[in-house]
Amino acid sequence: MNLALWRVPARAFQRVALPLASYYFVTLALPLANGAAHAGAPFVRHAAIVVVVPAVLVVLGCAIRETARWLTRAALPPYRSVIFCTRKLPTSPT
Repeated sequence: MNLALWRVPARAFQRVALPLASYYFVTLALPLANGAAHAGAPFVRHAAIVVVVPAVLVVLGCAIRETARWLTRAALPPYRSVIFCTRKLPTSPT
């Protein structure tokens, strides 16, 4: 995979690091502190879902966003900067 494609999810994970850490703390650390580890398999299944689903959603969101950006760029005319030029060109005296 292209290195540039990895930069988008990496930046997204940087933006969501604090909310994601807070989410992990509330959904994993607090139950562990209260003895949820004694539940065994149900807590392990819960922990796996809590860890995997947000990461998948962030990557999926990045893929959707980049696809939308690509489609938007493909729909624009190739010389769009000429269309938006409002400066008048000087006329030659004849």
